[in-house]
Parts: sequence; structure tokens; C-alpha cells
Amino acid sequence: MGNVSLLFGGVALFLNSLTLFGKVDLRSAGVFSLITGLLQTFIATYLVIGAVGDPALTFGYASIYLFAFTYVYVGITFLFNLDGSGVGWFSLFVAIAALFYAFVSFTTADIIGGMTWLFWVLLWSLFFLGMGMNRPIDAITARVAL
Repeated sequence: MGNVSLLFGGVALFLNSLTLFGKVDLRSAGVFSLITGLLQTFIATYLVIGAVGDPALTFGYASIYLFAFTYVYVGITFLFNLDGSGVGWFSLFVAIAALFYAFVSFTTADIIGGMTWLFWVLLWSLFFLGMGMNRPIDAITARVAL
């Protein structure tokens, strides 16, 4: 089930990067982001409930919520043409949480996982800088997201 979450998250990220390039309408990408975020929320909840009694599994599955709530928030923002600053500041929180996941990965000898989390930290940090701090970095963010 976690792979389904990754698959749809990848497609949503691809579509959202295309919005930054001006190739996909915000509302169109917003529908897919919202559906993806809701699907990921369901998957994460299902997996976390199934992992009761295993703190390591619960910790790992709970990370899906970082992606799920990002996609829900982006989807609602795109659909209702809201100011993206809330998503930007939320992305700062998520980047900090992802740093924690990277740290845990590195301390458990999961080097690939730790590096992957650092890439996510970079992307969420770019969302924070662009949407939260209004820095003109959409071109860089679009390329990193793609």
C-alpha cells in the first residue's frame, strides 16, 4: 500500500511542478493533489493502525502524513485560488520534520533513506522560500520538483 502512496504522490508532484512551468492549470492540478492527499491519508491511517505495537513501523508509516497533508493543503489552495503563504509556512514545518526523519535514517545506517529525506528537505525548503517568504524561485523549485 505504501507503494501506491508513492506512485500517486509522484504523479501529483509531477503535475504540480508543471503548474510552476505554466503548463498545467492550478485548479486541474489541485483536483489531483487533493485526491492524492486524501488517498495518502487513508493509506497512512490504515498502515499506522496495522502497525500497532511496532514503534518503528508506526514511525515510518506516519511519515506518509507529511506528504498527504501537503497534497491536501496544496489541492485546496489551488482549487480555491488561495494565497500560497500558508502552504509555504507549513512546508517549513514539514522540512524540519523531514530533517528528523533523515537524522533517524542516518543513525540507523539507512544511508539511502537519509539522503532521500534530505532531498525532500530541500524541496519543502524551496516551497517555504517561494510561497512562505515570497522569494522568486519558482523556476528552481519547478526543476527540483520535476
